[in-house]
Amino acid sequence: MDYNMNNYMQNNNNGEMKEQPVSPLAIASLVLGIIGLITCCCYGGIIGIVGLVLGIMVLVLKMDGRNIAIAGIIVSALSILGTVFIVLMATSYMQQMNLDEMNELNEMIEHILNGNNTKK
Repeated sequence: MDYNMNNYMQNNNNGEMKEQPVSPLAIASLVLGIIGLITCCCYGGIIGIVGLVLGIMVLVLKMDGRNIAIAGIIVSALSILGTVFIVLMATSYMQQMNLDEMNELNEMIEHILNGNNTKK
């Protein structure tokens, strides 16, 4: 199979191949998508939204790095979906807990917060 490498590489005057530049926004979209996917239990949704916006900007403005931007959009969307899934699961779990467990959890949190704030 003969693949056309002109999309990715171009000849310079010496006949050597050099890579075409890729938009930093496309790379940022992919990197933020990966970070958002890793941290979707904490704040990955926010990072994923930023990665999604950057990837869409690359596509709309027709910048270099279209494939990387598409990958960034996909991974960012997965991080947003992961965050939504975790929030929904936590909400569902909290609704299923009975009142005694909620009171016990609140007492534990207050004990931890008061214990860390008191001076010896």
